[in-house]
Amino acid sequence: MILITTMRKKRKQFSYIELFCLAGFQILLFFVFLERVAEVDSMHKYETVLRIIFPPDKDDGSEFSKYYSGEGVLKEWKNKKKIFITIGLTGDQPEDEKRMRFVQVEARRLKYTYDTTHILKIHFTPENTYGQFIELVSIMQEDRHKRYMLYKDDFYILGESPPAIGNENQ
Repeated sequence: MILITTMRKKRKQFSYIELFCLAGFQILLFFVFLERVAEVDSMHKYETVLRIIFPPDKDDGSEFSKYYSGEGVLKEWKNKKKIFITIGLTGDQPEDEKRMRFVQVEARRLKYTYDTTHILKIHFTPENTYGQFIELVSIMQEDRHKRYMLYKDDFYILGESPPAIGNENQ
């Protein structure tokens, strides 16, 4: 004899309070999710990209290398008798902070007075950190400097050329 039984599926019936709590929880999760999406979106909204081009170190004799290699550019500056203002970083954090503030002020002076005769040269020592280099690049980005260069252990900052005087009839 085979006994076959049928099982009935019982459906759980929720009370109004349970339904209200479930709906409220889902609405709460929705707003928390929206807040998190807005936070993530704001992180990516104002992101800036800094393009750095690293030229070759040695002058290979080509026209490009003459103007864009570190060695070629230094030769050009020396031929034009540019005046170098050298600031050596020491590796001592408090002292280097003072020197970085001086670098920022001097770089602004070069930029806003259109001084193309002087070049600011910052020398890094082995005791300096990568964070100090990033701080220097951040200063350049903050003040929107267009002319700076890293070559070997030195960071060079140049003043900008005076703006071209436009046609007065326009």
